Amino acid sequence: EADVKYRQANMEVIGGHMHSIVPILKGEVPHMEHLKVHALGIVAAGKLAPAAFKSESMEGETTAKADIWTDWGKFEGGLNTMTERAQALADAADTGDMAAIGAAVQGLGKTCKGCHDDFRKKD
Repeated sequence: EADVKYRQANMEVIGGHMHSIVPILKGEVPHMEHLKVHALGIVAAGKLAPAAFKSESMEGETTAKADIWTDWGKFEGGLNTMTERAQALADAADTGDMAAIGAAVQGLGKTCKGCHDDFRKKD
């Protein structure tokens, strides 16, 4: 059960950064200078994610599907793509180019959605 809680906490970190990025880009909060920090937070958590999921534990409450481990290559590839796209967002944030930032966020969001669709039970 501790393995499940650990990986959930790691994924919550990623979600927290994503939920912070959205209001920045919508102009709801004046923290554009935080965008790169949030992107790098996703990079860091993304690098931890494969190890966090190595344990095939399904103990306790979890939305993880067993498909994670039966199709590990696809799942791990998705985590790696997420990390790469988060780094691309951090790089785009350095430029201040809103078109590049928007495209990077869109790519990152699609990657997250793809894994959630394939490997996460619906609530």
